[in-house]
Amino acid sequence: MRTLSEIRREIRALQRKYHRQLTIYRMRRVTEDVYNDYARAVADQQEPPKPLEVIRKIADKGFHLTTWMHLHNYLDKIREKGDIPEPRRMLLALLPWAWESKYDHLLMRDLPAPKPKPDLSLLWARWFAMA
Repeated sequence: MRTLSEIRREIRALQRKYHRQLTIYRMRRVTEDVYNDYARAVADQQEPPKPLEVIRKIADKGFHLTTWMHLHNYLDKIREKGDIPEPRRMLLALLPWAWESKYDHLLMRDLPAPKPKPDLSLLWARWFAMA
């Protein structure tokens, strides 16, 4: 039987082994949120988010990177052209090591849809009706 410390050691080893894949996965979620905000602003004929707002949003999600200037330059070019940034290009601007071919399967495939939050309004209504 394994001890708790051995199990923790194995978990940490797996976290180190798959750290980059997990980082790409998490970053893709954030860049797709940024893309949706950007596309919504363009569709509503509003001013798209400024590069610093985008960087702040990504940093607020817990990412602390040294490649913010790459993303800033990319977003500046996109704003000048009047285009919408691609989530994959934003991710590659932030994570230059993701250009390696072994990460292509993480960059190309679709992300699973986020789980919807349950609607508790009916539950609350029933609970208050009983009281």
